[in-house]
Amino acid sequence: MAEVFHRAMEGSRTSIVREPHWRPSLGPDATTFRMTDLLLFAFEGKADLLNPLGD
Repeated sequence: MAEVFHRAMEGSRTSIVREPHWRPSLGPDATTFRMTDLLLFAFEGKADLLNPLGD
């Protein structure tokens, strides 16, 4: 799945992949970025929406 996203980003003329100085800023610090951080951003920080059926 990651390869699909990466190929889509590579194909875009305005992609962050084409910006050499871009670094992710959603993680807990300047050197860490996880898929969880991206999902929490997409769901506006509402972790309960990531698993609506519960544990």
